[in-house]
Amino acid sequence: MSRVARVRPALVGLVAGGLLIPAVGGATLARAAGHAEHARKADAPALARNPVGGAAARIGTVLRAAGTRRNPGRLLVTATEFRLALSRPAVDRGVVVVELLVAGEDPHDLALQRLDRRGRPTGRTLHIPRVTPDGLGEGEFRLAKGVWRLTCTLPGHARMGMKATLQVR
Repeated sequence: MSRVARVRPALVGLVAGGLLIPAVGGATLARAAGHAEHARKADAPALARNPVGGAAARIGTVLRAAGTRRNPGRLLVTATEFRLALSRPAVDRGVVVVELLVAGEDPHDLALQRLDRRGRPTGRTLHIPRVTPDGLGEGEFRLAKGVWRLTCTLPGHARMGMKATLQVR
């Protein structure tokens, strides 16, 4: 067996709730963790023989059964002079974490406004306050289905092109 083949199983893991839990294997680790009965059973499922992976799978099942809310969506908005670039054109409705990365030389902020069928703002405006250059601002918002306009509200910035449209499905 080559060295790469021996290292590779250690890189395999289980994703539970967005968290990568590295896999560890072998009867020695299973016995050390108090799971000797799982290590001895040849027909036991792979996760049951893996103390870390097995525990993570059980935790994931418990969390799903408890009805926890799903992970929030994420959107990165990069602001430069004078442009807003979105990491994706659309997100699912519900809780969304919006991050504002200022990659230019001037500070910027971000306002989110839902638009009605005629393109007019409706409801309240959501806001991430001014972020300095090379800074990152963040807001967690509950976004309803529809079209949202994102703008920098600093004087003259929107007029110079610092606006974008986001579709919420």
